Amino acid sequence: MFEPLVSLYRSVYTSSQLVILLVALGLAITAVSVCAAWYGILKKVGHESPWKALIPVYNLFVMYELVQDVALLVCTLFSAFLALWLGSKVAFVGWVFGIITLVLMLVYCRHMAQSFGKGSGFALGLLVLPFVFYPVLALDKSEFQGRKHTNQEYMDAVRAFLTRTRTINIICVLIMILLIVLQWTPFWTFESAKNGTQSASIQQYIWTPTELTDLTKSLQAKTGISDLSVEKIMLTPLFELILFIAALLLCTWKGNRPLTAIIPIAMGLIGIFGYLSSPAFQLGYGWSFHLVLCVVLKDLGIVNLLMNWVRPEARAVKKH
Repeated sequence: MFEPLVSLYRSVYTSSQLVILLVALGLAITAVSVCAAWYGILKKVGHESPWKALIPVYNLFVMYELVQDVALLVCTLFSAFLALWLGSKVAFVGWVFGIITLVLMLVYCRHMAQSFGKGSGFALGLLVLPFVFYPVLALDKSEFQGRKHTNQEYMDAVRAFLTRTRTINIICVLIMILLIVLQWTPFWTFESAKNGTQSASIQQYIWTPTELTDLTKSLQAKTGISDLSVEKIMLTPLFELILFIAALLLCTWKGNRPLTAIIPIAMGLIGIFGYLSSPAFQLGYGWSFHLVLCVVLKDLGIVNLLMNWVRPEARAVKKH
């Protein structure tokens, strides 16, 4: 009697459509409950237009503006865009910006919790279980204690942090780390006579070229350069590796010194010249992203030097 229903259930259960349906249903329930909770929160604080919490996308600006975090919202959306866009090209980079996005979201949740006298645990709940903690925030007896900071104060603090010499040097080192990590991830794809389609990283090719003779032949065929060999492209990644180690040591030892920025400038210029002058690098997966990182690295180093050169207090410190 129930055999047709059982077979129908099994066919749906074993298909990916059920998973997609459940995920979509869960997201819909979460979105509806959070929007309803945001409506209750705006009514609770006496907002003149609580119905704005029900408008998709726009409600994000309304809720972030409530705790003066609109600038933080822009950074979060930009980071999320980079996570999706760059993640489709280089998975590791997507994970990095995904983590940054989560951290920025946690910062907002912390500000929201503090505005109602809640602690860090409640802020974590807002991030992890928004469909539970936002309704709690809307229905409990906690009172809105006002914004903990203004956008101007927030931007001034960010600007002061980002213009510190040590901060810029640390950012440069982080970019260097990303560049070195990318050099150990799959870069070239080639056909091997023994193993079929294979992939190799830049550093793998530099250190074990004899094991990748098929890659050399592939690069020669694709670039049309018959004498192309690992010796013709090894200087760029090796110099970058050496400069990275030097920058890591100097940043740890004397990260507040403007001259430390010379190393990121040198590494950026070497990378730009190497990636643009060698057709072999331009055959690699995501080589343009490597190039962009080198350009950013070079520009950050130049900005760091210029800021310390034109900053009066920096010149005063140098005189003493």
